[in-house]
Amino acid sequence: MGSLNKVPSLVQILTAEILCVLCLSSFVCGVLNTIRPGTFGEEMNLRGIGNWVFYLLGFALFAWLLKETFRPKLKRDSWINPKTGSSSGGEYSFCSTHPSYALADSIVVFFAAFFVWAGWTAQFNVKTFGIMLAIALYFPVSRLFAWYILGLRLTGAEVKKAWQPVLYLVIPFYVVFGLIGAMVLKTEIQTRREIAEAPVIDETFNQETFNKLLDNSQKEKITNLVRLKAKQISDPVLCQNSEKRDFISVLADLGNGGDVLVVGGDYANLGFKEIKEKAENNKGKIIELLGKLKPLPAKSEMKTWFPYCGLDQLPPPKTIRWIFEYYQP
Repeated sequence: MGSLNKVPSLVQILTAEILCVLCLSSFVCGVLNTIRPGTFGEEMNLRGIGNWVFYLLGFALFAWLLKETFRPKLKRDSWINPKTGSSSGGEYSFCSTHPSYALADSIVVFFAAFFVWAGWTAQFNVKTFGIMLAIALYFPVSRLFAWYILGLRLTGAEVKKAWQPVLYLVIPFYVVFGLIGAMVLKTEIQTRREIAEAPVIDETFNQETFNKLLDNSQKEKITNLVRLKAKQISDPVLCQNSEKRDFISVLADLGNGGDVLVVGGDYANLGFKEIKEKAENNKGKIIELLGKLKPLPAKSEMKTWFPYCGLDQLPPPKTIRWIFEYYQP
């Protein structure tokens, strides 16, 4: 249990690194925003007492981490039980730095890399997360550089056992997130399979096809995920709702199956950007999108916050008019 008692000291280092990454990345973004305004949005700046308290905390933690790495020592440490206020683990010897701590540092790198990946996947601006990742990578790199290249290392029997508390911290973390990652991967595979197997809606579409594709779990008559491949017969029309959010619509032809109004909005997963990119300068060509198809609802049943842009200006349908709502699983 001696090594297990030392885990709080490693958690202290990780906490300092996480706060340091958050504070210094904000400072770097503020500096770059001052040099080139708007690079990271208006909220990133060097103004305000609150910001500078945050930045100075980052610099103080960075200085402490530098000292622990480049002035290594075997120190006496302990952790306090919050209920009793006494030393629960007793005093113990703890190395201020050790090569195995790079494994613990990798937890901070993992989170920063995750934000970069998540932002990239969601098509967000990941420049801020990239700076966070660069700062996070500094800690394991500098630790190994100081120990092996500069020779700033410790010796002794206690140093040889310094890796043991690292395993108590790192193994449970990566086991848990490994399981979470496996579940996310499974979901991703299922999503890709759903997209690959989505039925195609084209000029062969008819009422019978619609009935076969209905999602019976929904109260309204709407299909499961389908892939629209139809000839675009109008330019995209833009409009806004009462909340000044952007919406878009474009008309496409389904042959004898009627026409379809493709609609989307500037909300999460409503496809405004995707529809706009595919529909611009595409009139007379095939437009292909993922989504769900339903009959044009009566005006009384239309969502007041979701306008169908230009609906009143459209010519009467030849047979039936459908609504295609963008959807990306």
